[in-house]
Order: sequence, then structure tokens, then C-alpha cells
Amino acid sequence: MNKNLPEWSGDSDLDDAVGDLSNSSKHYDCAEKIYNLRRKRDRTFKQGLFSDPAWDILLDLYISERHKKEIYVTSACLAAGVPASTGLRWITVLIQNGYVERREDQADARRSLLSLTPLGRELLDSLFEQMG
Repeated sequence: MNKNLPEWSGDSDLDDAVGDLSNSSKHYDCAEKIYNLRRKRDRTFKQGLFSDPAWDILLDLYISERHKKEIYVTSACLAAGVPASTGLRWITVLIQNGYVERREDQADARRSLLSLTPLGRELLDSLFEQMG
């Protein structure tokens, strides 16, 4: 069973579950709009003027959950629009703060996958909930 979907025991819980999914969808939509706006901003203004790699990495990981897409370390660095060395430093900070976890790719030990921790997801959900 998919851990991301709420469980319900009967029809009385159906409305609550659908509401939760609707809110979750709104959260992902909000995250995608923010991420896309940041990329458009980067293309519009002089390169290197804006930078917030930790936020871009968190947004990328959050959005990837919606699409059930696994994110590799290299991909997270590219999504943040920063060199690998900068991205790796920020990934380390996010891991140390308990927002992101890193694990080996079972199919290829040379690569590592990233995902949000429950804390990271909870904080992003809370933030997007406050945004409406």
C-alpha cells in the first residue's frame, strides 16, 4: 500500500481523506509554481544574481515526490543551478539539519539518492499550508 495516501476505514472518513489529498495537491502546485518562477527569474536577470541552493534543493525534492521521481545528488545540484561543490555543501547542511536524507542507489553504488525526511516534508507542508 502507498504510504503517501491516507487510509480510511469507511465512508465517513472519505471526505477528510479527499480533503487531505486536495490540500496536498495544492501544496505541490504551490511548490512547482515557486520553483518555475525562480527558474524564469534566473533566465531573465543576470546570471549569479540570485542564489538560494538549499531552498531550490528542498523544492526539487518536494516536487519529485509528487511525480514519484527519485532524485540523485547530481540532479539536485543541477536543479539548484549551482556547481556540484556548492550543491554538495548545501546537501550536507540539509542532512545535518534533518531535512534531507541520503542513501545509496541499490542498482548503482556509485550514485546516491536524496529524499526529504518526514521532518523536511512536514515543514514544507506547513509552509505551503500557510501560503494558502
